[in-house]
Amino acid sequence: MTPPAWAGAIGKVAAATFGDGASVRSITRLSSGASRQTWAIDIVVRGGDEHRCVLQRRSPGGLGVTTDIDTEADLLGTAGQAGVPVPAVLASGRDDGLGAPWMLMSYVAGEAIPRRVLRRAASDDAMRTGLVADLGRAAARIASIDPASVRGLRLHRPIEDLRLVADLVAPLPPAFEAAFSWLSVNRPDPVDEPVVVHGDFRLGNVLVDDSGLTAVLDWELAHLGHPVEDLAWLCVRAWRFGAAEPAGGVGERSELWAAFEREGGPVVAPATVHWWEVHGTLRWGLISMVQAQRHLSGRERSLELAAIGRRVCETEWDLLLLLDPEGEPALPEPVCTDLHPGPTSPHHAPSAIELVEEVRHLLVEGDLGTEASGRARYQARVAANALAIVARELRHADQSATRSPASSATPPGDRPQAADWTHDDVTSAAIADRSVTWSDRAVLDRMWQAAARRVAVANPAWPT
Repeated sequence: MTPPAWAGAIGKVAAATFGDGASVRSITRLSSGASRQTWAIDIVVRGGDEHRCVLQRRSPGGLGVTTDIDTEADLLGTAGQAGVPVPAVLASGRDDGLGAPWMLMSYVAGEAIPRRVLRRAASDDAMRTGLVADLGRAAARIASIDPASVRGLRLHRPIEDLRLVADLVAPLPPAFEAAFSWLSVNRPDPVDEPVVVHGDFRLGNVLVDDSGLTAVLDWELAHLGHPVEDLAWLCVRAWRFGAAEPAGGVGERSELWAAFEREGGPVVAPATVHWWEVHGTLRWGLISMVQAQRHLSGRERSLELAAIGRRVCETEWDLLLLLDPEGEPALPEPVCTDLHPGPTSPHHAPSAIELVEEVRHLLVEGDLGTEASGRARYQARVAANALAIVARELRHADQSATRSPASSATPPGDRPQAADWTHDDVTSAAIADRSVTWSDRAVLDRMWQAAARRVAVANPAWPT
């Protein structure tokens, strides 16, 4: 592997941190999320002892609301004093030759990949119940941190801050505008004294071993806000990673709340947590749109960011489940799995779908998938998933071409210009300017139908 351009700079950081004679033995890429890169750094000190550290570098093009790196480093130290399991910060800086804000931390053992954590929890009930309790305790301890002890944390304005993000990616899907309307009408009373909120408290940002929670990571979205924000974010459906249990995929909400209260957190009001769960679901959808825009704008070419754009329909679905729990969405009929071109195709075999499927096979089961390791294997899976979306879209297009126009073109209520209702931006604008009410049955049915069509292509397993 070619050393990164900043390898020399991290060598200077190692010497400054561990003393003269310290040197970097290896640098290994661990992951690159939407907002930061993570690297394992093995450092050898004078005398031959080795220290494994973790370097995190901020990625460009984030939401612009991340906590300052100095504040984040201070917060990790304060959180540790409050009993939150966190890695020790060894050094941090804004650039220093590394090309981005960064933190060097101690290595903490544990599993971070959510699906692996969920598999282990599913086969070990004691681990599952212990992990739910650990998460509740950690959330309470985070909320117990004295805000005055950490300078630089901003006060979160839940609806106003989301609308600022929404303005960056408008127009929004209709379900997003419906969620904004619901949040405004049902907004809970603000707390008298805002508390420290982690801001991204979920599986994927924690480390877990057989004993339970070993570390809470990635504090860059920390802010001051409501005590139950972190509990609700953990329960957002996207962070269950396919598991049924609502509390992070590992337990029930009541288990999580009980652990939170036992550790000194305030009594949880279910209606307030529900409000924050709707808020968190909308927030994740907007984040997905912003991440996709980073790719689409040309600022940061990334298949991973591009693919996140197709996850927006999952959030539409989840918002409708929260806003219209009694609704009965009609899913599109399963698409034909025949890979061969139709009799009117002007092209010779293989068909476009066959070509796509063959590349997917190469990425998943062929040499590119089975012989790759680490990040290369992860990227192969991302590429294979993107190709699966393309294949499903091609199949849907083939079948839709032979059908009559969908009945969903009928306008909700008595609103004129029926043809315009085939366009999401018209529906969204009507909800935003209150010329229609999002909770009208016809409007809800229109949103359900649109979300169903998109989910059937992007991720047909999502509704189940």
